[in-house]
Amino acid sequence: MGPKRVLVIDDEPAVRPLLRLVLEGDGWKVRVAGDGQQGPALGRQHHPDMVLLDVALPDISGLEICRQIKSSTDTNPTSVVMVTAMAQEADMRAALDVGADDYVTKPWRPAVPIAKVSGLVQRPRRDR
Repeated sequence: MGPKRVLVIDDEPAVRPLLRLVLEGDGWKVRVAGDGQQGPALGRQHHPDMVLLDVALPDISGLEICRQIKSSTDTNPTSVVMVTAMAQEADMRAALDVGADDYVTKPWRPAVPIAKVSGLVQRPRRDR
């Protein structure tokens, strides 16, 4: 089996290369998208094992993208970790309610998303 595939969807130009660097350093094959239109298209094309998704995208809410991923039979087994500056309890609950597997608030240390991603992929899932 080849490297695990992750899709990063985040509109912050400084975040995408940092996540790419730390994830590739951990052995992941990384695709990045800067908006809510490009992200799902890359997901359908490359079938990631994991999506790191910002909630506050400029064109489509990350919550809506998560809902789409989790409601599609093609992408439902894909794990979604929300990576966002939105740190209120209501924001976290909204993300978990639409199917997010985990939630990381910015700013974060690079080891945090790596640990979340690695832990979710190693966890046995009934729907995989």
